[in-house]
Amino acid sequence: MLNKNYCVAVVSALALAAFVVVMWLSPSIFASAGWSMCLKEQCSLQSWLGALSGWVGAVVTLATLFVVIRQQKQETKRLLRPLDLLCERVIVACGHLRDEGVILLAGKQMILEEGSIQWQGMESCVEAIGRLYGILPLIRDEFSLNIANTDRLSATMDMRVQALSKAITNYRDQVQSPGWQWTKLTPEDVANRITPAVEAVEQYCDFCVSEAESFMRR
Repeated sequence: MLNKNYCVAVVSALALAAFVVVMWLSPSIFASAGWSMCLKEQCSLQSWLGALSGWVGAVVTLATLFVVIRQQKQETKRLLRPLDLLCERVIVACGHLRDEGVILLAGKQMILEEGSIQWQGMESCVEAIGRLYGILPLIRDEFSLNIANTDRLSATMDMRVQALSKAITNYRDQVQSPGWQWTKLTPEDVANRITPAVEAVEQYCDFCVSEAESFMRR
């Protein structure tokens, strides 16, 4: 990048120097050739060269600015490339979060069944929640914490997912402890906490994906 800028400056300086030399030598060159430089009160060629010098300087300046601006854009794009890659990873991670939401909804149907299927559904939900919190740090810690208006979405998601996790734990403890003294839960109580949790995950993902795509379209 520095070499390119150096070349642009050198070429521009040489072009201006060459033009100055041409203006300086042109009177003697044309005089020795027997050509008239001036017509009465008007110096035709010398006046033309003098007027042209301003345009030549402007053209050289614009060309230099064009090259410098183009190089600056390329440098900016290079510097922002890591952020583009982060946005791509965030979009992929949000897709994985949505996949876990689908698993939670499938687990909801299983929880409403009886027997071993019910326990399989709860275990499936617990595993999905674990994977969800394994994916979340990439999105929240590296991306969404730097974006306004995500605190509320993140807090709502945490509250609902944690409420679901706690309900599953309490229900399992309740079933395994005949002398359970706290509020008893039904499978419906557990299942009813799944949809709000999944909705909160979807809203959070929608917002983060929208922000990531907007940044990549800049």
